Amino acid sequence: MRSLRENTQTRSSKDTDRMRSFNSSMMLSDVLAERDNQIRIKEELDRLERIRDTKYDELVKHNYQQLTRREEAEKQKLKEKKNMVAIQQRQQLEEAIAKRKSEIQANKIEGFEIRLRNEKYAQDELLEAQAEKEY
Repeated sequence: MRSLRENTQTRSSKDTDRMRSFNSSMMLSDVLAERDNQIRIKEELDRLERIRDTKYDELVKHNYQQLTRREEAEKQKLKEKKNMVAIQQRQQLEEAIAKRKSEIQANKIEGFEIRLRNEKYAQDELLEAQAEKEY
């Protein structure tokens, strides 16, 4: 009986060792499966982060392009406004010059007319003085 008992214990201990080994292998397998899952999850998170970063970069680029277009449009409007102001100033200057020339011309004519009237008046005075001498 003793040998039967020893034989049973040996078998039992071998079975226990096999079970432990099996359980250990199962746990290792579970750990490796969990590790693979974690790696897949991390890869998926990395992929999603890259997508998010790409979309963010595209959004930033789009906003920058809009801002640039808006600034260019504002610059163009300002340039057109400056050109209009310059044209108006040039026209006003030309009008002021023309007005001044016409005033100068009118003054010359008026001065000439006054001189003629003075000369005529002087002649009339001279003729009157001569006529009075003759009487």
